[in-house]
Amino acid sequence: MQDLLERTMAFGLDVIHLVNGISDYRVAARAITGQLVRCATSVASNYRAARRAKSAIDFLYKLKLVEEEADESQGWLFMLVRSEICDSAEAKRLLGESGELTAIFSASVITQKRKLRSSPIRRTRRA
Repeated sequence: MQDLLERTMAFGLDVIHLVNGISDYRVAARAITGQLVRCATSVASNYRAARRAKSAIDFLYKLKLVEEEADESQGWLFMLVRSEICDSAEAKRLLGESGELTAIFSASVITQKRKLRSSPIRRTRRA
């Protein structure tokens, strides 16, 4: 779990560094980079929050937020690259990283849902 914390933090910081290096001031560039920074940094902050969840359901909810933010980051990175605002190797690397993070957190959400469904406490409440 510590590795994922470091990885999500590194992802957010790497996106910040990438965006800070873009000197394109067109409206589209500002909009895309602004959205990208918000969601990429949210991956790390929401993962930190998930680690401090108060219950299994709270953990699942926060984990789903992380998954959504990682996926949104991938979408904005895709737009950044495809629009040719930033077509660098670093942008492409981060596009791949966002995909990997999305896959990791999607799998974690599925696992957590399974755990909740099989929990004896959940079965008791349904009765």
